[in-house]
Amino acid sequence: MKSMETRNYTTRNEIAYDLTNLLAKTATVDYPNVAANSEGKKIIKAGTPVGGSKPFPFVMEQTLVPTSDTPSGVLMADVDVTNGPETGTVIVKGAIILSNMDSDVRTMYQENTIKALPSITVTE
Repeated sequence: MKSMETRNYTTRNEIAYDLTNLLAKTATVDYPNVAANSEGKKIIKAGTPVGGSKPFPFVMEQTLVPTSDTPSGVLMADVDVTNGPETGTVIVKGAIILSNMDSDVRTMYQENTIKALPSITVTE
């Protein structure tokens, strides 16, 4: 007789508040300096403000990195960059909920970060 296989499934926190007014674009994201988690994976977490050297999404051909100073958008979901740059979904317009983000990501949202994202409403 075969043994029963057990699997655990989890869902991610939804950081977007109002999906009807959401504008999100795909982008290449990377963060070479991110620390690996307990599983050895390098994850940029959902809600992380990201930006590049040029205005996104007006210039799509660039790699976005986490930044609190000059963000162009916010990662909608976790992105695994263990093996280098990966594609992620970046919210450029809409509303996000801070309380649904991990605590270390919430600390990135200072006054200057929120001001740099005028098309994104940030709520608790």
